[in-house]
Amino acid sequence: MDHISDISQLRELLNESSREIQENISSSTIDFGTKSLLDSIAQQNHYVLSGIIEYLENK
Repeated sequence: MDHISDISQLRELLNESSREIQENISSSTIDFGTKSLLDSIAQQNHYVLSGIIEYLENK
């Protein structure tokens, strides 16, 4: 995605990025504890960014 011109594109980009992050975490060879921590951080970031995008959509 070169240029974001619509807020819906932000949600699409967030979803694609989150999916890729989850795949990278899952396929990583790091220990389970670190994977769990990274997964939790990724989920929290997705939740916060989704909330911001939702706010912008409703503005």
